[in-house]
Amino acid sequence: MNSLAPKLAERFKQIPELRDVASDQQLGRAALMWTMDRNVAALYG
Repeated sequence: MNSLAPKLAERFKQIPELRDVASDQQLGRAALMWTMDRNVAALYG
């Protein structure tokens, strides 16, 4: 599992719609923080 976070972060960095992708990996605990700009999301429906 420890090797998955950096690989996933690198894949997310390749998606142009995602900005400021970073990994704050902490061993022994899985977490995901998601921030959405509702105005921009509304443009995409």
